[in-house]
Amino acid sequence: MPSQSKIKNPKSKISIAIIAGETSGDLIGGLFVRAVKEKDPSASFFGIGGERMREAGVELLHTTQEMAFLGFVEVVKHLPFVSRVLNEMESLLRARRPGLLVLIDYPGFNLRLAERAKRLGIPVMYYISPQVWAWGKGRAKKMRRLVDKMVVAFQFEVGIYEKEGIPVEFVGHPLLEVVKSRMSRQEFCSQAALSPEKPILGLLPGSRRQEVEKILPVMGEAARVIWEKMPNVQPVIGMAEELEDKDFTVTGEVKRVKGLTYELMASSDLVIVASGSATLETGILGTPMVVIYKTSFLSYQIAKKVVTIPNIALINVVAGKRLVPEFIQGQARPDKVAKAALELLGDSSKREEIKQELKKAVSSLGGPGASAKAAEIALSLVGETSHPG
Repeated sequence: MPSQSKIKNPKSKISIAIIAGETSGDLIGGLFVRAVKEKDPSASFFGIGGERMREAGVELLHTTQEMAFLGFVEVVKHLPFVSRVLNEMESLLRARRPGLLVLIDYPGFNLRLAERAKRLGIPVMYYISPQVWAWGKGRAKKMRRLVDKMVVAFQFEVGIYEKEGIPVEFVGHPLLEVVKSRMSRQEFCSQAALSPEKPILGLLPGSRRQEVEKILPVMGEAARVIWEKMPNVQPVIGMAEELEDKDFTVTGEVKRVKGLTYELMASSDLVIVASGSATLETGILGTPMVVIYKTSFLSYQIAKKVVTIPNIALINVVAGKRLVPEFIQGQARPDKVAKAALELLGDSSKREEIKQELKKAVSSLGGPGASAKAAEIALSLVGETSHPG
């Protein structure tokens, strides 16, 4: 049972448990919690998340930094910890009896917790679907008995869940609510000590330390090769706020910025970005990109056997085609990445073509208001017994 110093007894009429195991989920969870509280200030939240969820008022049992394991092998290494957290959350669900459990992506942990919640009679809403379209349909079948409502961010996911008989609703993507630059290119360059007249190459290696350790060296070496061929290029690393500055050390003349990720994405002529939600964020801001990803050898071998789609970058999945280059695992070599980046940096018409295609892809994500729609659905699931009517 978790210590009472971490989780207190609820005082409000509505109690909702919420789980986000990664930084992207924490962002979405924070928006969702605020939207629920706008509709019903009596709502209280507890669970797992990061700083954005904490700031929104969620009582956290564990944080995303504790839960952010990368790859199959890494998860296996942490199974004792994962099992302990599952047991703690189950005890908490039993003691607090929330009116709803909201799960944000993170399927390895969340589906196991959903099973325990269902045994306790707690309704389950899945917000931001696990990528069943990438990992095969087996998980979708399992969800039929575990999930009371699937709330999805991509229109194409609706048919997948309808086919499995799972109640599903498309609300659009919540990132559309927050992905925007607060500065012009001129202002960003002034703050980052860059020249607005020279090309900017954004480097975004991710938000998990293990991810950055594998991906940043490739990006750094690729940037060095690019700079040798195109000396006026200004490489800039976007550092995740959750990590320390020392986690983003590379050789060579590379600038670093923190807390300005969207400004860097928007101001760059090209971004080299780790596969994940950052590809969607870069796409929303309309910046051409090269996508790379690396994990451990064994995790990659396992993933190869279960991934069923030709592209893994979310922006390419949404576009339905290879809109931007992807370099995964053994292909994620500095020379290959640099070659693709140089081709795009040297071809303004190609970059403009990609920008137009990005606009089309992003238009399929729906309009703003996903968090408010998801909040409405959540409150309807809590039911009259918990929700004052």
